Amino acid sequence: MAVTCALLTTIALHAASYLTVTDSNGSKTSFELSQKPAISFTYNSLRLVAGEQTIDYPLTEYRSFTLTDDNETTGISATKQLKASPLFSFGNTLRGSGLEPNSTVALYSVSGQLLKQSRVSANGTVSIPLEGLKGVVVVKAANKSFKFIKK
Repeated sequence: MAVTCALLTTIALHAASYLTVTDSNGSKTSFELSQKPAISFTYNSLRLVAGEQTIDYPLTEYRSFTLTDDNETTGISATKQLKASPLFSFGNTLRGSGLEPNSTVALYSVSGQLLKQSRVSANGTVSIPLEGLKGVVVVKAANKSFKFIKK
């Protein structure tokens, strides 16, 4: 006679809040899921469209994308980094964290014109409103640069 026992457990599930893209140097950029980000691939890049922003990641520089909660990875990280990578998220405001305190984050046009800039707080965060911006915007921080399209 065989006896079968079942162990019942409760698992708490919650929805992710962000789509986080990690590039080849470990830098992370997060997009709020409320912006309904869509990912597609071209012959040489990963294209992410979130709200009015479009960002192209060259396939040689892209490592992974994951669903995260509160800007924290919910999966197993590939490597442990000695220095925190900057993390950016988009909405109506560009928000950055993990930045060098008291450094500057600047937004430029593709022609090199300074559009906006802001000083990073002592705790390594910055917030820059994106209203009034259209087209390709280049973001430059002390330890990370990238571009996005604001429609």
